[in-house]
Amino acid sequence: MPSQPSPTRSLQRAWFTLKTLNLPLRLRSVRYSLEKAYAELKYAEPIKPRGGLKLWLQAIKQRNQPHLVPPPFDAFDKPGAVLSWKHNKNQLTLTCQNASIQLTAFAERIIQVRLYRNTPDTTPSYAVNKPAEKWHSPRTTVAEQGHLIIFKTAALTVQVNQQNSTIDFLDQSGRAINLDSGGLGWSGQWAATERNLPPYTPIFGLGEQASLLNLRGRSYKIWAKDPGGVYSRGDNPLYQAHPWFLCLNQQRAFGLFLDNTAYSLFDLGHSQPNSYTLTSSKGEFRYYFIYGPDVKTILSQFTNLTGRMAMPPLWALGLHQSRWSYKSAKEVKAIARQFRERHIPCDVIHLDIHYMKNYQVFTWNKRRFPKPGEMVKDLKEDGFRLISIIDPGIKADRLNPLAEEGLKQDVFLKYPDGEVFKGPVWPGDCYFPDFTDPRVRIWWGELYRPLVEAGIAGFWNDMNEPALFGRNDGTIPNTAQHNYEGHQADHAQMHNVYGMQMARATRHALTALRPNRRPFVLSRAGFTGIQRYAAVWTGDNESSWEHLQLGLSMTLNLGLSGLSFAGADVGGFQGTPSPELFARWVQLGAFLPFFRIHTAQGTPAQEPWSFGPKVEAIAKKYIQLRYQLLPYLYTAFWQAAQSGLPVARPVWLNFQDDLRTHSLEDQFMLGDALLLA
Repeated sequence: MPSQPSPTRSLQRAWFTLKTLNLPLRLRSVRYSLEKAYAELKYAEPIKPRGGLKLWLQAIKQRNQPHLVPPPFDAFDKPGAVLSWKHNKNQLTLTCQNASIQLTAFAERIIQVRLYRNTPDTTPSYAVNKPAEKWHSPRTTVAEQGHLIIFKTAALTVQVNQQNSTIDFLDQSGRAINLDSGGLGWSGQWAATERNLPPYTPIFGLGEQASLLNLRGRSYKIWAKDPGGVYSRGDNPLYQAHPWFLCLNQQRAFGLFLDNTAYSLFDLGHSQPNSYTLTSSKGEFRYYFIYGPDVKTILSQFTNLTGRMAMPPLWALGLHQSRWSYKSAKEVKAIARQFRERHIPCDVIHLDIHYMKNYQVFTWNKRRFPKPGEMVKDLKEDGFRLISIIDPGIKADRLNPLAEEGLKQDVFLKYPDGEVFKGPVWPGDCYFPDFTDPRVRIWWGELYRPLVEAGIAGFWNDMNEPALFGRNDGTIPNTAQHNYEGHQADHAQMHNVYGMQMARATRHALTALRPNRRPFVLSRAGFTGIQRYAAVWTGDNESSWEHLQLGLSMTLNLGLSGLSFAGADVGGFQGTPSPELFARWVQLGAFLPFFRIHTAQGTPAQEPWSFGPKVEAIAKKYIQLRYQLLPYLYTAFWQAAQSGLPVARPVWLNFQDDLRTHSLEDQFMLGDALLLA
């Protein structure tokens, strides 16, 4: 079970809030927590919104409640016995007593399983990049054997028990890969499956988890959330939501992806050591079972389904230097000059929120950055690119022309009664674009034009979980409404893909505005498939030895979830590393796919020379080694783009049959041939 925040950790988060938010924003964040709870109660039934003092009192009680808890799986309704079945090409549809189940063979090793009670859902999947009609449908056969229906491809056998509609997966010779235990079920909008977990097999994936590499034995919430300051080992959920895991059975490994964007729970051997339960809170229950037997095949199939990263620009593989914030053009140029004078390679400098005017996106603070185009030009002549941060919130102010234009163009999220939603972030109350609307993505993309024309090389999408200033789950109310590509959905269903769709809009904008250059986008939030649009990092980590280790395991599990271009803030974002810790972190970071030194406001300087000559010499040596290895690293990125294999890999990925590698936490492979230990 994910750990609960300790009193010490809660105090640290409270102190972080006090340090970073002014008094009006702190007060506004308290009020917003109440407003969010009220909005979720008011529009619980959108056709008949409620109101009044009684509802406000109820909101006060509810404002700090955690996510709803589903009923126990034993209490779920079940499909019942199979009444009839129909086989059509690569699809088997089962009509059961209480529901229907549809099995579709996307490929010989990929089976989609759908549970529906009325008709199949026709809304698009944001995760699946290659829908069924784009696959070369494999040949399938169906036969009845007693009470079993046998659905076969050349590599997989799916065995359906007609008496209770349970589903077993076997290999072509009939050996069990993954067996059912409780079947499929639902309770209200909740839906779930309970299946057997092979004993002694580690589990990996789930994107971004503050955990050791092996995820077995715990329960995980699938929900994109800003932890609001420092996170520690065991904290869940974090910034990204990836409902995907790998089970490393030595001879018959498999992966399972739950294609559902709503809040979900993955119990991976926590409640019962030899079973796993996947539960979604709303929407159609649809999962993909992917068979290996080797994990490289699974990852190739999974990324064929959900998409692979495109090759990034070469400069993005170099060192990125950042902090919250370099607050003037003069300071940025001074940092760049130090790198060149000290002969330390560096390609990229990041601009955090202080380059903006009053934290308003797509603006410049002209007092601190009077001539941004000239600054960018000077830096580029010295071999540097600039990346600027962009948050999703647009200041809700009649004097803000961007807000006025957005209201006129009808691009912001609304409540069911048409009221435009607004909530507090850095500039104060903000409107939030609906990135699930194609029209809004185009509108948003055009806003980048002045920054691109000024020469900004790439963009860093932050606060896009989306994160708002409020207690507990500080985000947009679940009852806010989204376009969802014309299908309409509430925020409860679209929350997990908000950051991904923002990154999508950003990447497409860069592609349109600079068609002859590879775009670079960095995103804090993401859902399965984000690798098609952006690189990612592990968020606001801490300057500690624990986080040095977490950065490695988190990056490796991100890679095993399809996100090859990933890394952690070198040196730690919050706190002050010791000279030894910083040196060790540079030594590790130099071999991770995304290599950025970054630190928070109010912390000491964290450039390679900030800890004295001895540490500078160590940092310089390993940064130079990174650049010497760029041809090799570039090849590893090409492999990731072509096959889905991660750039940074657990040792066992290259040596799956060696059981001794399955528990290694302090070694990893960079590409095919380089072992780091």
